[in-house]
Amino acid sequence: MDSQGQVSSQRRLRNEAMPGYVATLPKDTLAVIEATGNWSWLHDVLRAQAIDVVLAHPKKVRAIAAARIKTDKIDATTLADLARTNLLPTAYAAPIEIRELRELVRHRSKLVRECTRHKNRIHLILANYNLRSPVSDLFGKGGRAFLAQTRTRLSGTYQRVLDDNLAILDVLGQRIKVVNEQLEGYAESDPRVDLLRSMPGIGLYSAVLILAEIGDIRRFHNAKQLCSFAGLVPSTRSSDEHTQRGPITKEGSAWLRWIMVSAAQRAPLTSPRLARFFERTKFRHGGKTARVALARKMLSIIYCMLSRHVPYQEDQQG
Repeated sequence: MDSQGQVSSQRRLRNEAMPGYVATLPKDTLAVIEATGNWSWLHDVLRAQAIDVVLAHPKKVRAIAAARIKTDKIDATTLADLARTNLLPTAYAAPIEIRELRELVRHRSKLVRECTRHKNRIHLILANYNLRSPVSDLFGKGGRAFLAQTRTRLSGTYQRVLDDNLAILDVLGQRIKVVNEQLEGYAESDPRVDLLRSMPGIGLYSAVLILAEIGDIRRFHNAKQLCSFAGLVPSTRSSDEHTQRGPITKEGSAWLRWIMVSAAQRAPLTSPRLARFFERTKFRHGGKTARVALARKMLSIIYCMLSRHVPYQEDQQG
């Protein structure tokens, strides 16, 4: 589409034909891609040809250009028209190194979750036989010895289930160890990791995940925007002079929201400052709301830490 809104070319292309087509485009072309799940491949193809690319925010585009009839052709025309008139709501296109870091740290989290699933299955086996481990860590050296002794008391089927789950845990543990080494290498090269680890409740892997999800902190104008990106801000409904606040929006990065709520569970144990905030909020609104509020407060503090390059300070008020 040209600057006057006239469509100069419109066609449907197969993915394999896209690189050749992109090579024919003028260098001053602006490309618009809707930020769906597979945008990164086309983004990189376009950038390889020095084409400027912007990501369109799907939800905001729908709010601006709602239509009864939706087809790929109509959607493409709408995106081009919004870009031409500077009305296109955009989304953040993370550089490839950030995308790869995100994938790696999310992969680790998924492996850890898978480990938890198999550990729970083993706990269930013991519960079915009313057996209790004599050690706190069932999957440490002492716990493994207990499982080996207990195995003979199980039926053949449950022995097979136990053996298979333990074997899977061994494989997952090896893969997690390899990923950990990669993430630890990244942490040594990025001073922001140690900066974030100065905050109670945040360890090395939590810090890397937070940095991967945030990307460039400068893309957020204030702490509220960052909290909104994590979906940790209350939803708001306004009518006339009345404003009603509801539950958090849960929009944006689910991974950032998850890791901040997880950090908020640990932080009050070692931080009197954050513990006071949690207890005050818990007294007024209950534990669940207090946990989310603390996660939002911690993320606001993280915004200041990353923006100003200063570590967490426990002696501040609040």
